[in-house]
Amino acid sequence: MKTARTPKQKISNQRKGKSSEHQFFGMLLEQGFEVYIPLADDKGVDALVRLSSRKFAEVQIKGRWLDAQLSSTFAAITYIPGRPGYWFAFHTWDKGKDVWHLVTGKEFESIARQEKKGTWAISVKKNREALAHCVLGPKRWKQFSKG
Repeated sequence: MKTARTPKQKISNQRKGKSSEHQFFGMLLEQGFEVYIPLADDKGVDALVRLSSRKFAEVQIKGRWLDAQLSSTFAAITYIPGRPGYWFAFHTWDKGKDVWHLVTGKEFESIARQEKKGTWAISVKKNREALAHCVLGPKRWKQFSKG
């Protein structure tokens, strides 16, 4: 049975999404966080991250590959406004470069647009200026660790 992917095979969207999730889990672990992954992904939470002995962050991870039609737009995101401790990790592949934005729920609400009740959309490209401070780096990791 052949299991390896040949170069011309298309990678499914589900596999692309899992790739982003696992890459982010690895980055969290490298930063020294404890990461807990829910068995069911039906509440918009891909990871619970321990920030302190009594504090957790809920993180929803979204990824877009350059071959996607609108590679910098994330649509149909289920989100309930006002959730404390809720973060988004947006992963885009821009011109062969991985770019991560770590966005609080409050920041998301001010930048994203509500499509219909309960679903939202955000374009990383159109909101580049508003998201500039959210690009993942040492300063943003520090902000995340404080919740």
